[in-house]
Amino acid sequence: MRTMDLSGFRQIFVAFGVLLGLCAGLALGSQKASASVPRDYTFRIPVATPEPVFTGSPADLATPGWKQAYKASAFTNFNTRSADTYGTDAYVAFGKKGIYIALMCPQPSARITATQTTNDVGLGLDDYAGVAIDTTGSGELTYYFETTPTGTRYEQSSESSRYRPTWRTATTHDATSWFAELYVPFDVLRRSAARSQHWRINFFRYVAARQQQLTWAYNPGQSSPFYPTEWPSVTDIPIDLTIARSHPNAEVYGLADFGHDRNAFEGPAGAFVSQSPRMLGVDAKIPITNLLNFVGTVNPDFSNVESDQQLTSPQEFRREYTEYRPFFTEGANFLPSSDVLYTPNIGIFNEGEKVEGEVAGASIGVLNVTGDRTDTTAFQVRDMRDNGQLSVTAAGAFNSIPGAADQTLKASVSYLNQYSKIGANADCAIDRGTYVDSARDADSWDVGTSVTRPNYAVSASYSDEGPQYAPINGYVAQNDVHGFSLSGSLSSTESPTSPIRTASLSAEGDRYFDDSGAVRLADDYLYGQLLFRNTLQLSAATTDSQLRSYAVAYPNYVGGTTDPYDSNFISVGVLQNTPRAAYVSLTWGHFADYYLQQTLGSASSPITKRISVTLDFQQSLERFDDDAPSNGQILKRLSLFDSISPNDSATLSYRIVSGSGGSAVPGSNLAIGYSKRTPHGNQLIVEIGSPAAPVSQERFIIKYVQLIGGGVGL
Repeated sequence: MRTMDLSGFRQIFVAFGVLLGLCAGLALGSQKASASVPRDYTFRIPVATPEPVFTGSPADLATPGWKQAYKASAFTNFNTRSADTYGTDAYVAFGKKGIYIALMCPQPSARITATQTTNDVGLGLDDYAGVAIDTTGSGELTYYFETTPTGTRYEQSSESSRYRPTWRTATTHDATSWFAELYVPFDVLRRSAARSQHWRINFFRYVAARQQQLTWAYNPGQSSPFYPTEWPSVTDIPIDLTIARSHPNAEVYGLADFGHDRNAFEGPAGAFVSQSPRMLGVDAKIPITNLLNFVGTVNPDFSNVESDQQLTSPQEFRREYTEYRPFFTEGANFLPSSDVLYTPNIGIFNEGEKVEGEVAGASIGVLNVTGDRTDTTAFQVRDMRDNGQLSVTAAGAFNSIPGAADQTLKASVSYLNQYSKIGANADCAIDRGTYVDSARDADSWDVGTSVTRPNYAVSASYSDEGPQYAPINGYVAQNDVHGFSLSGSLSSTESPTSPIRTASLSAEGDRYFDDSGAVRLADDYLYGQLLFRNTLQLSAATTDSQLRSYAVAYPNYVGGTTDPYDSNFISVGVLQNTPRAAYVSLTWGHFADYYLQQTLGSASSPITKRISVTLDFQQSLERFDDDAPSNGQILKRLSLFDSISPNDSATLSYRIVSGSGGSAVPGSNLAIGYSKRTPHGNQLIVEIGSPAAPVSQERFIIKYVQLIGGGVGL
């Protein structure tokens, strides 16, 4: 085990950390009491007769329907942990077929930000206000609906990344305040058929100019306003209003494409494959109960690559890709974690079936995917009790590929006391199959405990990853490790007078050994950040890491070498989380047997009322010794976004990768796209090229998606 050297840069960083601690302590000491609405608060939403008027004018509140609404006041500024000084009020009432929400948002001391015009694009760049609804009371099914001062809409659901329901908003604003009305139909909320329902609801608001989050639900120990079990409960929900049978729906697509590269597609983990394009396919959702769905796909489309994940910097461990395919991303919370089911490992597939939702208070998910070279079945059952404090999970995956098969089972239990914020967890997983010849060496264990408070968190864990624990379709960064990990973080509460808005400091250390008794992996990590009131953001980090590898690993451990992966990091950002943002960072240090330097830069800005531009720059330089010349790669990327209308948008991206070092394929890539969504949910997509391919593709795609049916999860 090496001695950690804190000389040079480390000493500077330690001094910086002391400064962060002092800033955090001063902010903690100045914390004010807040009038709060706690988690055990209950209230009743009245049924308004007549239905509330819906014009977007504050004058609506004086009409008979809105006069019957429940009024929610006493918001809390989550950044300062003190009472809301803006004077936010929310109103809520049931109608015959949906929920009406009104939000009064005075803002005399901060400018109103309203720049976004396309729905579901740019959440957090403008002011917004909205409602959060948990229809299970335990956090299993949560829905968020937000609107900006100009009526640009956003929505999210824990059940689907493609959640695009039909709902309404109406807004007005002037120089010092804005007002919004939202109408959410019951049909877009999955809910129980039980006579007695337990919902949780919260109202929230974001002030972009000051990057402040306001929340109606607030508990002194919570670390985020978006945990459903922290929200107050709704009682006496009229069953005749909320019970409605969920409707089946389907998306049928037709696709036409042409061009020299029409048969070349990038797979989910970066590899190119040759595949005939699919001209017709369908995704369908059929309700089994109000809370349980069957989801199926036949001939799923793989010609739309939705995210550019190109990087030039090498990785210490296997790169973990982000899944983008709708069949896997929809309802992902009902499926096993990536160490059991890592869907980017699954290549192009022909059909898939899932059952997902809630049965008797437990969430369940069962998936089967088949293709030319894969057959995968996975499941997860999670039972949450005591208002979400106790969670018990069982999961598994059964995989078959040419020449191999395996089975992975995992059991987990976790507990988090909602009041003390002391938690504990234990996980156990076993992997059995073609590549396993020793059952004991294909097991994985993890136990841990944590304390989470508004301004600090501490955690400790012990892990044991067997040398043969490697599920075929699971993501394991490093197996054959057992040891301890300790981490802690400290953050300040926003100060209304200090030039430093917030400060944070986090540290982590771990020591993992392999079965030979040698140190396989060791890390010491320190990170600090200062955010100033003028939006300047300074960050710095240092990592002392080592990783041992072998010419012949378990069980012989021959030819072992230990390589350093030490790095230092600094970054500067301005106007982060605004339409005009800039960021630059520098990382340098030893990467195995050479020296690695990485530079990243990004800037974004509106250039017209509709069009915004983003510029990205990455450079990786590698040098094997002080006298050797550097070798590396440079990535340059230009992205344009045209917010044509609330339901129409166009994108253009151009990327160039040059140089022979790094980890990316050199080449250029031009991709152009247009998307239009109709009021009924149908969608037209036009694409030229592919935004995530290593080089430009000569391919033109026209795709139309016809929605059949309606309701939840679109």
